Amino acid sequence: MGDNNTKNIEKHPGGRPTKLNEEVVKKLESIFKVGGTVEEACAYAGITKPTYYAWLKEDESFFTKMEAAQHYADIVAKNLVVKAITEDKDLESAKWWLDRRVFKNQPIIQANTQINVFGQLKQKYGNL
Repeated sequence: MGDNNTKNIEKHPGGRPTKLNEEVVKKLESIFKVGGTVEEACAYAGITKPTYYAWLKEDESFFTKMEAAQHYADIVAKNLVVKAITEDKDLESAKWWLDRRVFKNQPIIQANTQINVFGQLKQKYGNL
């Protein structure tokens, strides 16, 4: 007979308990929040990349948490740049923001011209 103190472990359809728990989620989030890769986060959390991607497909809440964690560092960095522009009136930060934010979809026109002076002289004067 079962003991009332045993935990009910939710089993994966294959019969194996899932590794997805709060500790694993926190480990994944901690790596993503500092700009880590999926490979780094999975290694730290002790799971495989295929497992991670399967969880993303199966669990919308997990997907949302991972998505937020992966954008965390970007959001913090943007906040710092905006603060430098609005509060500190920093011109370099403003230029940087405009280059990357406002003009990012406009093509950059650069002239890439090479002049073969030796070839032109040889053609005009022949071998000297």
